[in-house]
Amino acid sequence: MPAARAGVVTQMGNQGHSSESIRVFVEMIRAGAIGRVTEVHCACDAVVDPVFWALNLGLPTAIQAEVQDYDPREHAEVYPPGSRIVFEFPAKEGRGPMTLVWHDGRIRIPRPPELEPDRKVVGTGAVVIGTEGKIMYGSHGAGGCRIIPESKMREFQPPRKKPAPHPGGPLCQLAQRRTRGTACLFAVRLRRAAERDRPARHDRHPLRRPASRIRPGGDPIHQLRRGQCLSQPTLARGLGPAARLTRIAHRTMKRRSFLQGTGAGLADVAVPAVRSAATPAASERFLFPLNAATIRGHKLPLADQLRLAAAAGYDAYEPWISDMEPVASSLTELARECADRGLAVVSVIGFAKWIVNDPAERARGVEQMKRDMDLAARLGARMIAAPPSGASKDADRIPFDAIAERYAAVVEAGRSVGVVPQLEIWGASANLSRLDEAAYVLARCGCPEAALLADVYHIVRGGSPPAALRIFGRSALRCFHINDVPAGVARESLRDADRVWPGDGVAPIGDLLAAFAANRAQPVLSLELFNAEYWKLPAAEIARIGLEKTRAVTAASPTTAG
Repeated sequence: MPAARAGVVTQMGNQGHSSESIRVFVEMIRAGAIGRVTEVHCACDAVVDPVFWALNLGLPTAIQAEVQDYDPREHAEVYPPGSRIVFEFPAKEGRGPMTLVWHDGRIRIPRPPELEPDRKVVGTGAVVIGTEGKIMYGSHGAGGCRIIPESKMREFQPPRKKPAPHPGGPLCQLAQRRTRGTACLFAVRLRRAAERDRPARHDRHPLRRPASRIRPGGDPIHQLRRGQCLSQPTLARGLGPAARLTRIAHRTMKRRSFLQGTGAGLADVAVPAVRSAATPAASERFLFPLNAATIRGHKLPLADQLRLAAAAGYDAYEPWISDMEPVASSLTELARECADRGLAVVSVIGFAKWIVNDPAERARGVEQMKRDMDLAARLGARMIAAPPSGASKDADRIPFDAIAERYAAVVEAGRSVGVVPQLEIWGASANLSRLDEAAYVLARCGCPEAALLADVYHIVRGGSPPAALRIFGRSALRCFHINDVPAGVARESLRDADRVWPGDGVAPIGDLLAAFAANRAQPVLSLELFNAEYWKLPAAEIARIGLEKTRAVTAASPTTAG
């Protein structure tokens, strides 16, 4: 693409997604203004985006096309004079099944009987039919969105809160949501690059222009974390590396449809993307999630955990399935809140028994893993832990080939929802206690998206040498749990609760980070502790200290190899 070669940020003509009217429509639907939506009739282009957003339609289960005055043998070179295409969507996330009908050419949207005689039915737009009313809107972001008849529109009390608008318009939204999910890793890296204090070189990139020419609030690179635009001097300093990151994003899209929703794309985005005269410090190159275990002693609801992590300055969060299940119906809304706060949800911790020998128990474990991956997808996560849960005793030993086959089964199951199970090592387990064992399983399973979930504590506890990490490339190592182990405790006697702040123990963290640098891996470093003494501190204090310790221990690590 010429735009990709030039490094220009581009967007298709779907700028209506950045408009105020589409947010009004989305909240009207979510507020139940017309009850449960059962049918949508639309015509022309740029009209189905509002419905897909409001109802999270996903993929249809059936499609049927009808054409008017058209014989494909005689009219193969032209479009039909009229067509009507019916899409059937299954029930999903609390809503029932629904039908979307696309009208084209001579076949127009049927006129709703509720529409006033002096008003025309939209020619470019949609009529949305619910159990308690109808909404009609125009093109490009649900323009002119109204309940019909107008008397019902006047009776409707609009919700107080709409999905937050994006400062700076479509380009800002493009930068934030290029990879989607929640506030994605690409967006966080883009924000970091834009904030980094480096001299601007205005003559080398099409996006770059003097700060005096940038309209306040309309700049294409903005503070993705807090939803606020950068000041003009900061933008002038930061556009250089951010623009280079944009070029890398375009190249990634060209190779493999940039971040198709699977974890495989995350690995490439996590590669060091900004190369300038000065290589960024390691603490800037890594992204830092907070794992729920670190504050688990406070037993906070999931929403409060997410808000605490964002307020403490973490880039992302890694929740536990047990905290997600009680609020399963609210996960999509929590994902939107995370996006607004600039917080990614990169991975989820679960304990499904997918690996065990007993066929019946394993089948139940696989089904549990499927349910867990569905919850993860709702929250925007693209990875989930796959530990040897239920098979950690000596009596449970399983041949590696059997583990590989069972792991491949859950990886296959995750493809339907875009979530990758990460094969997790447990240092004290009879199965998958070491990096070499995990390496064999990942290679044997034959899955291109296969990934490892490793941990400082488990590497030490299982006796794996740090250099073993060098065999895992960036696509196989996407999330890494960072912590430390105390001095004076024998390796075989270490327990989960013994983990201490990174840098406060004797684990070879520097060697582990050097292994990342050697093979150009750049996993997110998720702080995972189970220390009951730390739990006596306020949760916000735990989060603050943990982030400071993690940044400090990575600051002196080797820079990524060129």
